[in-house]
Amino acid sequence: MDALKIEGSIGDAVIDDSRSMNLNAGYENIGMPKFYTPLTNLVMLEPNQLALTINWADGLFDGQTGAITGGTLTLPANQSSAGATFCVSAGEVGFVSGGSEDGAFKFAITQVKAGADCAGAATTVDVRGCYQ
Repeated sequence: MDALKIEGSIGDAVIDDSRSMNLNAGYENIGMPKFYTPLTNLVMLEPNQLALTINWADGLFDGQTGAITGGTLTLPANQSSAGATFCVSAGEVGFVSGGSEDGAFKFAITQVKAGADCAGAATTVDVRGCYQ
């Protein structure tokens, strides 16, 4: 793995989180599958980097996709709403099979609600990421 790119928007916040060094991200694809950044709290996130956790129900093979079953997203420090937390309530994850992105983990977040507990209002979101 040598790159992570997360881009899109949440409400009026534009997300542009690209990392090629000190990725501080990872995923587990067995047991209780999830993707998360930061991977460790020993290294602080940069001002443009999201804190993100997304879960899916079952382990996936290359070429397969699955629905996001939950998670949280916290806006980065460089946003006017820095630290605002959202519950990730819908989207899709998967692993690319073949081509130049073979084995890459990709995700698309299509629904979030304000607050980590999903109790808040739905917010417009279009966030996509690739971890390769």
